[in-house]
Amino acid sequence: MEMKNIEQAKISYQRALGIDPGHLESLWNISLVYLQEQNLTEAIKYWHLILEKDPEDLEARMNMALAYYNMSEPQMAMEE
Repeated sequence: MEMKNIEQAKISYQRALGIDPGHLESLWNISLVYLQEQNLTEAIKYWHLILEKDPEDLEARMNMALAYYNMSEPQMAMEE
């Protein structure tokens, strides 16, 4: 995805979340945009929100654990 498209997507997802902060699809999409940008801190923030809505979401939990691992935070990775 081109940088301009990424920024447009991010703005769209943020607008959607402004209307419905718990919109699961928007939470997922914005987390993946941040992941693509290598902004793991922001991606983790959205995975936490996903897990608040659905604690059984294994994909969000795995993504978060891998992000912590890649950030050299193995203890946090193991907790996920």
